[in-house]
Amino acid sequence: MKSVLGSYKEKDMENSFNLSTISNEYNMLMTSLHISVSKHLLNDDFQVIWANRFFYDKTGYTKEEYDQNFHGSVRLYFSSAPEEYQTIEKAVKDALTANQRGYDAVCKMPRKDGSSIWIRFIGTFTNESIDGVPVIYVVYTDVNDLVNARTKVEKEHSKSQNMLRKELQTMECLKRMYGCMDMAEYMDDILYIIGTFLEAERAYMFEINDTKMDCIYEWCRADIVPQMDYCQRMDIKLLEPWYEEFCQGKSIVIPNADALKEENTYTFEVLHKQGIHSMVLSPIVMHDQLTGFIGADNSNVELLMNTSMMETLSYFIGISIEKSELNDKLIYHSFYDELTGAFNRNKYLQDIEKLCQSDSFTSLGVVYMDINGLKDINDHMGHKFGDQILIEGAEMLKKAFPAGDIYRLGGDE
Repeated sequence: MKSVLGSYKEKDMENSFNLSTISNEYNMLMTSLHISVSKHLLNDDFQVIWANRFFYDKTGYTKEEYDQNFHGSVRLYFSSAPEEYQTIEKAVKDALTANQRGYDAVCKMPRKDGSSIWIRFIGTFTNESIDGVPVIYVVYTDVNDLVNARTKVEKEHSKSQNMLRKELQTMECLKRMYGCMDMAEYMDDILYIIGTFLEAERAYMFEINDTKMDCIYEWCRADIVPQMDYCQRMDIKLLEPWYEEFCQGKSIVIPNADALKEENTYTFEVLHKQGIHSMVLSPIVMHDQLTGFIGADNSNVELLMNTSMMETLSYFIGISIEKSELNDKLIYHSFYDELTGAFNRNKYLQDIEKLCQSDSFTSLGVVYMDINGLKDINDHMGHKFGDQILIEGAEMLKKAFPAGDIYRLGGDE
C-alpha cells in the first residue's frame, strides 16, 4: 500500500514539475517574443481575467492604472473609440455564429496618451468557463507599420488612378474642343467634365473686358442654384489678390475662402454671398493679355490642389479662341470688301449660286452703281481720295437699300 501511495506521490510531483516547467517555458517564450496575451470572460464587457505585461504596454497603462480606470472592462477601455470595439464585438459574434474555434479582427487600439495603434486581435475560444461564462484567450499583434504601409500604397494607387483619370478627361476635353469651331458647342461639355472630375458644385468661364468681367458659360451640379445671371459686369477688383500671378499664367487655388476675410474683404464678401468656400481658377492669356479664366467652386480639396488639368484646358481654350478669331477674320476677308465693308465678288458668286439652286423666290431686283473715271481720280487726286469716293458710294447704297445685300465687284471702277 505504501509503495502504491509512494508511486502516486511521485507521479503527482512529476506532473507538478512538468506543469511548472511548461508554464515557465511558456512565460519565457511569451517574454522573449514580446507577445501580448490576455484572458477574458466572454461577456458584454469582455472582462479581463489576466493579461501579461506586454498587453498593458500596448495600452500605455500599468496593470494598476488599467484596473483602476476600467475595472477590467474592455468595453469601457474602448469608450473613446466605440466603433473600434464594435469591430471586435462583431468579429466575436460572427465567429460564434459560424461555430468557429476563434476570431480574427484588425482595428485601432486607443492608448493612454490619446494616440492609437493598429492591432490584430486573434482570439481562441476554450472549453473553460467561470461561473458558467465562457473564457477566451486573445493574442495581440502590432500591425501599425503594416497597415500604414498598406494605406500609403492604397493612397499612391488612388493618386495614380486619379492622375490617369485626369489625363483621360483632359484628352476628352481636347478632342471635343478640336472637333468643332464653335466654342458654344463644346464649352458646356468641358465644364461638365471639369466639374464632375473635381467633384465641384460649379464650373464656369469668365470673359474679361477692360475693368469688367462676365460669366459666359456655366455648369452646375443638379442641386446647385446657377449664378450666371449674378456674375455679369463684375468688377475686376475681385481678382486683385491674385492679378499679377494671373497675368503670368499661374493658377490660383483657394482651399479656404475664410483666409481672405482679413486682407481681402471685398473679394471675401462676394465669395461668401455666393456660398463659395473653396475654388480653383486658371487664367486664359492671349497675346500676353489676360482675357478670361475658367474656374470651379467648392471642389474636393484633395483634387483641387492639382491644377494641371485646369491649366492645360485654359491654355488650349486660349488657343481655340485665337483659332476661332483667326477663322472669323479669314471668313470676313473671304466674303467682305475690307475698304467699304460691303460683300465682295466671292460672296456675290456664292449667293448667285444659291439663288440658282433655290425655288424659294419669285422675283429679284438688281441695282448697279458705276463710279466712272475712278482710275483718273486715283492718278490725279490720290488713292486716298479715290477710296473715300468708294466708301461714300457704298454707304449711299446701304442707306437706299437697307434690307438688300451690297457687293463690290470691281477694282478701279
